Amino acid sequence: MDFQKSTQLIQECPLCGSAYTLAGVRVVQKTEEGTLIYFKCSDCRVGLVAAVMEAPFGLLGSGLVTDLQHDEVQRFLHGSVVTEDDVLALHNLFNRGGTFRKRMPPSAGNQKQ
Repeated sequence: MDFQKSTQLIQECPLCGSAYTLAGVRVVQKTEEGTLIYFKCSDCRVGLVAAVMEAPFGLLGSGLVTDLQHDEVQRFLHGSVVTEDDVLALHNLFNRGGTFRKRMPPSAGNQKQ
């Protein structure tokens, strides 16, 4: 699917209604299944990440409003996956009592000053 065709599905910002310009649209990832596109509204500055794919009857797409920048979307796309064990560990951490900040590991920004 070419770039121009993949941007036809989402043409305006879902928050303020301004038309997207091609300067605010960037391809995050392109695969055989479809294209992941990042839109940045030039008026309200909100981001939109959309997955667009071709179907026999036209284009299909799904978008998500985000405060992420294009480079952050790239980084998270190729980052590690959050597992069920990660979610359960965080749940247990919240339910043990005490403050969350005290229980954060030093690598998460909890260094003493």
